[in-house]
Amino acid sequence: MSKHRSPETVLAVEHHRALQSWLNDSGEDALRRFKAAHDPDFTLVDVEGARRDLSQLEDLLDGVGGSMPGLVIDITEVTLLAESGDLKLVRWTETHQGVGEPRIRIATAALRNDRWLSVHETFTQA
Repeated sequence: MSKHRSPETVLAVEHHRALQSWLNDSGEDALRRFKAAHDPDFTLVDVEGARRDLSQLEDLLDGVGGSMPGLVIDITEVTLLAESGDLKLVRWTETHQGVGEPRIRIATAALRNDRWLSVHETFTQA
């Protein structure tokens, strides 16, 4: 029996699968899929508190393809917090493992028309 996955779970898992693929082996198709999933007004507040717009994120990603072979990004506990019109607010737990010590973060994202508008990430305890 297959477990039903919400549309938000599918979006988060597929998005991070593309990122993982890019970081593992620098597959250009994965990077194109990852970039295309973002709203033009995208912003990221990363775990260090740095704020990046879409152009800054793309510049950062362009230089790291294939830099983390073996990285696995696991997305769990995806929760739709709110939805109104074309906007959704989603939270999930994200675990990076396979490269160094596992790192766990909680992320909250706003999506517009199922494209990533804003993401805020915070490290948490294992």
